[in-house]
Amino acid sequence: MPLVCFKAPPRATSIRWPAIAREYDLHTIYYLDLWPTYDPMVIVLDPALAAQATQLKNLPKHPMYRLMEYTVGTQSIITTTGEQWKFWRKVFDPGFSSSHLATLTPMVVGRVKVFIEKLEEHAKAGEVFELLPLTKSLTIDVIGRVTMASDFNTQKQSHEIVEAFLAMPKYIPPINLDLVRLLSPSRIWNARHYQKKLDRLIGEVVSQRFQERRAGKVALGERSLVHLALDTYEQARELKAETLATDTSFMRNIVHNIRGFFFAGHATTAASLCYLYYLLNKHPDVLYQLRTEHEVFLGANPDDAEERILEEPHILKRMPYTTAVIKESLRLFVGAGTIRNGVPGLNLVDPKTQIEYPTYRDGPFPILVRAFPIHRDPTNFSDPDLFLPQRFLGQEAGEMKKDAYRPFEKGSRDCPGQELSMMEMRVTLALTIRKFNFDAAYPEDAPEVMGDHAYNVMFSSAGPARGLPVTISKLV
Repeated sequence: MPLVCFKAPPRATSIRWPAIAREYDLHTIYYLDLWPTYDPMVIVLDPALAAQATQLKNLPKHPMYRLMEYTVGTQSIITTTGEQWKFWRKVFDPGFSSSHLATLTPMVVGRVKVFIEKLEEHAKAGEVFELLPLTKSLTIDVIGRVTMASDFNTQKQSHEIVEAFLAMPKYIPPINLDLVRLLSPSRIWNARHYQKKLDRLIGEVVSQRFQERRAGKVALGERSLVHLALDTYEQARELKAETLATDTSFMRNIVHNIRGFFFAGHATTAASLCYLYYLLNKHPDVLYQLRTEHEVFLGANPDDAEERILEEPHILKRMPYTTAVIKESLRLFVGAGTIRNGVPGLNLVDPKTQIEYPTYRDGPFPILVRAFPIHRDPTNFSDPDLFLPQRFLGQEAGEMKKDAYRPFEKGSRDCPGQELSMMEMRVTLALTIRKFNFDAAYPEDAPEVMGDHAYNVMFSSAGPARGLPVTISKLV
């Protein structure tokens, strides 16, 4: 393969894989050697091959995930494997069940109402502002309640745990050849400082929740993640209250898993909300249909939507066009993916040609399964760069290629919080989209990638370039 050079804005990482695939007509799989930056890797573009790596074979995660230990800890289900991962995934799954999420609807509605207050302030000021920090504060307030049964109220005030968590990504090891930053004593010191600070602060919350349980101050049916973990602790140990602080292994597992869910549970949903507003602004016909559906299901007066949702939380899941809009937005702008490790003797097999592709040769290949290029491949989705929510309705949805749509990844290691994320987006749209107009406010000379100013860039996670500058106007 000849040398390929791409001119893209800084951090616009998602464009690489589909750009190479389109340049060389690669629709299935290819090997990419980026020596000396990375090991030779396998780029998977075909849904069936992706399913082999993540669902049928469930190949082990690549050691690159250890970089995430700086943010989520060494014991999180994001970074662990085997029996430890299975055990803790089973512990936390009830916290994301549909029935339990329905009980959290009033909490999410309350957080969105504060978000609306912030939007009203910006609308009154008539200023350009970045939307991503606002959506992050919203999703942080939600995930704080889901993980730690805590009300951080980040949308209105600072909080020590949140500040420490948001500072941490600045000090993770770089994945490029920036040796100065990699070996920087200040970077290493700060990384360790914030790791220890987060462990201490979250540990204090865990201990407080444990004492509340012992004092009978926890509501029946409470399923925040910290309470689910404490349920497991009590059932497994049957120990007295004062022993939790000395059970360092169990405490570390709880704290690191909370760190993992906190990180994964706010950033991607915050970015997804931004992309929803961005795409709806670009496609007024879709916005009109969305508002029409909300009027039918939630009442002609937008102010009545809150009461209707609280009366019947499941009504939002019965709104097909709203779900289709969210799914199509996630298809176009997705930050999810996985990197698996090849194993000796195991090949990925193209189901059409029966050609076998080794996953191991003189060592394991990193196997990149990236949703972005799969979602933007015309062999998987017709007119893949267009925003067409009808893909997820009726006959078109039924004819969608198997395993091609993977915004939360697939298999046993898919995102456990995907239902929570969908619920947050449905509620937020239902309470805001008929009250405000959102207009992207990128400078005229702002760079574009694949026709979009709001292309994905990598911060601690993927999000819209420049944090999505917008202006908004109030409708009601």
